[in-house]
Amino acid sequence: MDSSVRHRSGDEGPVVYNPITLRHLGEGLLVSLLYALLLIGLLHPWFTDPAHSVASLRAGAGGVEVADVNLVMWILSWDWHALTTDPFRLFDANIFYPARNALASSEHLLGHLPIFGPVYGVSGNPVLAYQLNFLGNLTLCGTGLYALLRHWGLPAGAAFFGGFLYVFFPFRLHFVDYTHLSAGQYAPLALLFLDRTLLFARGRDAVAFCLLLLVQLLCSYYLAYFTMIALSGYLGGVVLFGRRRLTGKGFAFAAGAGAIALAVFGAFSIPYVQLRSAGSIPDETDLKFLKLFSVGPWWEFLDRPNLHYLGVAPLLFAALGVLLPRPASNRVPWARAATLGLALACYAMAFGPAREISGRSVTFPYHFVMQIIPGFSSMRAPIRFLLMAQLGFASLAAFGLAWLQLRTGARFGRAVGFSLALLVSAATVFDFGLLTKTHNSRPVAAGGEIPAVYRALAAVPRGPVLEIPQNRYFGHFRGAVIASQYMLNSTFHWQPLIDGYSGYAPPSAFVTRGLMAALPDLKALRLLVRTTGLRYVVVHRDLLPEAAHGAWREPAGLQLLGEFGPALLFEVRLQVEPDLMDDLVRPERRCTTLLGVPLAGLTEDERRVSFQTSYEKRVAIAGHPIGIDVLIINESDAVWPALLPSGDHMVTVGYRWERDGKMTDEEDAASRLAYDLGPGESVSMRVAPVPPGWGELNLVIGLVQDGEWFPTTTGRIPVTVHSPRGLAGLAKEDAAELLEMLEGKRRAAPSEDVGDPSESNPTVDSPS
Repeated sequence: MDSSVRHRSGDEGPVVYNPITLRHLGEGLLVSLLYALLLIGLLHPWFTDPAHSVASLRAGAGGVEVADVNLVMWILSWDWHALTTDPFRLFDANIFYPARNALASSEHLLGHLPIFGPVYGVSGNPVLAYQLNFLGNLTLCGTGLYALLRHWGLPAGAAFFGGFLYVFFPFRLHFVDYTHLSAGQYAPLALLFLDRTLLFARGRDAVAFCLLLLVQLLCSYYLAYFTMIALSGYLGGVVLFGRRRLTGKGFAFAAGAGAIALAVFGAFSIPYVQLRSAGSIPDETDLKFLKLFSVGPWWEFLDRPNLHYLGVAPLLFAALGVLLPRPASNRVPWARAATLGLALACYAMAFGPAREISGRSVTFPYHFVMQIIPGFSSMRAPIRFLLMAQLGFASLAAFGLAWLQLRTGARFGRAVGFSLALLVSAATVFDFGLLTKTHNSRPVAAGGEIPAVYRALAAVPRGPVLEIPQNRYFGHFRGAVIASQYMLNSTFHWQPLIDGYSGYAPPSAFVTRGLMAALPDLKALRLLVRTTGLRYVVVHRDLLPEAAHGAWREPAGLQLLGEFGPALLFEVRLQVEPDLMDDLVRPERRCTTLLGVPLAGLTEDERRVSFQTSYEKRVAIAGHPIGIDVLIINESDAVWPALLPSGDHMVTVGYRWERDGKMTDEEDAASRLAYDLGPGESVSMRVAPVPPGWGELNLVIGLVQDGEWFPTTTGRIPVTVHSPRGLAGLAKEDAAELLEMLEGKRRAAPSEDVGDPSESNPTVDSPS
């Protein structure tokens, strides 16, 4: 094996280039095994049944967490499927069909494929691949930092402690429902090879730095921004404390490798830039919202129940790592200063754009970075920068322990010094509550448990699929969970789906969702075929209210292909061509709807409308949507414009909530009107309003154009809204009955009473 000697300037002595040997790899494998065993044991039952269950933050989770986990499993499965079948159509994912670049409506997560991909390719089980990817991410976080600390010359015990902290910080484990954010394992390895490139200017190290940095950037856009800020802070320390060791060649190699990684990362970002320019991906500039998801007061790091808790021993040793002399064994002169720069840079970003301090508004670096880095302003949670700040903090704690371990070992022997490091790690296990905290998992259907209707879809000719009920049928998080489950199930057949769930919906989805809300209306079905080429419809009767079953017994324009338990599979039998598909996804602004109706404001006389809906007293839970079917009748002589992805003058369905005669909440675009509605025409649509509070409220549904409501509405629909915590006071059967009523499966009598809305139980979480 080759080695060469380089000399530091001044009197710092020689630095020996140490190639990576089998001994280093063996040490890394052993440490990885130890971290993996600790993860499986301390976080039981997260990884007990990886083929059929996923780790979950809360027992009985059923909200957006479930939808997001399904979304991540679908994204990673799609990535592997696309790259192994038609890589040039990677971003044309099978959701929101026929929208282009549908994958860019959320993260692409390509950096997770080194672990997820082979497992999924062999097993075909997205749940197993997802769980092993999560376990692998956490394991390699520890191993990666361990390798970096050993590269800096720290003893094995201190390096193990640093890696342990990086993995088991409570804030990192809090992201169990967003596991794609836990993949910080490539950052320390990228820093390792950055050091080697700067010190020795070798091409192989520069290539390794480039590849590791690229994979880290591709893990998620949050992690990409974290990594770039962390790298900036680290390089600041390098320049200030290691500039005498920098050579032009080493710097050029490192800069070139970083530029290549950023260029490739940028190439994968082009679809996102296109969506941002079209307005599909908005900026998050609400300072109040950003403050809610920014780091709190410094004492939260000392508060054990808090997610930001850093631990007694880690805080103590991090302070020692900053204040005490550099360990004599440290091989890289800038390591500690650069690590401190990394931690401070990320910590400063976690404050968000501005904070009130002593009554004065203080602007933080986040504000300026929002103006400079493309796409940065779309992030919604500055506090997540702590995930990368922990890399620096854990490294500083390892420096402090290394100082103590080396002094102890010099006096009492290496074994004693190593035992001290293990003792500190064990104490931190108790300090973090890893042995007493309850961890949860939830089952997820996969493989042979997939419903039979999806096997049927895998066997029929390729064509766009619509599943009923769709996302907007229930609205809010309930609809998101249902839509995300359809997406996860689509990994078995990969047919294109008309609807979907993602961070941002494309403009075409507002048209298709409006049409879907009117099904099985024949005109809506025809227009869905014309705009999407719809071929199959799956109706899940177990998710529909009983009153809606009759409409799907013999729906016009559909032929039943088969009945699979509660699911019905239909094929469209209409002689209609998809002549509006290109117009649906074309980004140009229009002066007419897709059907040629002029986009113009309606006069008072042209806004004559009548409604038919049930006016019986309804029961609801705050934050949980209720489904209401409304028949809308155009009683004017004008055609109301509605069928268009985006533009002015479109007619939408809105709702208002009133309390004691005063409006408390308004949504003027809850849904698009299904289609351009002509004189005398009517359409039945389902609206899913979300109660904004609890108590006795009145709901009003109506039509809206350009922010102005049509004169006629449904009138006031009385709704008794209960606190979500009030469910704790109900018997199990009564709570289940209430939830069934909310989903329309059971009708509430006008005088029905379902518990005390003042009941409060902090152990019951809000559905939102």
